[in-house]
Amino acid sequence: MKRAIKYIIFFLIAFHSSAFANDCKLDKIKLLANYEDLKLGPAFTVFNINPDGSPHTIVGPIEALCGQNNKETGGILLQLSIIDKKVVQILFETSINNNRALFNIANKHYKAGFIKNQNKIDKKETETYTINKSDNLYFYANFKNENEFLEILEISSNKYREILGKRLLKEEERLND
Repeated sequence: MKRAIKYIIFFLIAFHSSAFANDCKLDKIKLLANYEDLKLGPAFTVFNINPDGSPHTIVGPIEALCGQNNKETGGILLQLSIIDKKVVQILFETSINNNRALFNIANKHYKAGFIKNQNKIDKKETETYTINKSDNLYFYANFKNENEFLEILEISSNKYREILGKRLLKEEERLND
């Protein structure tokens, strides 16, 4: 009987640790989705406005989509770039939990197909992966030094990358003036 209870407890713990894949409502966060259909809620803030009055950049915590008590995804910031009322870039960023949550999101939710380099992971070296697939660019990085890290997942539409790049350069020039 004790053995059965141990197996049940182990199963529940194992199931809970991978629960973010089912708990996060990332299905609506996809490239070329109409931003008006996202209904992200009050936790997300518009930072820049496009000439047509639509948001250019929307930023918010992933907890708004994955729940406050999800320890695996806690502290992840989500940024959406909008052009022609469509999501053209999705950027996830965290320096809170060094558990490779963004790598898992890339492969489980967005089917990026990244293959981890276990050698770099074991040596605690910076990892970067890029895949160009289905007219989208998937970029993952886990920058590390002795006491700090920064994990990034960027998903961009190749169709809008040039326009987005020009906008970012223009914004940088404006900020430097």
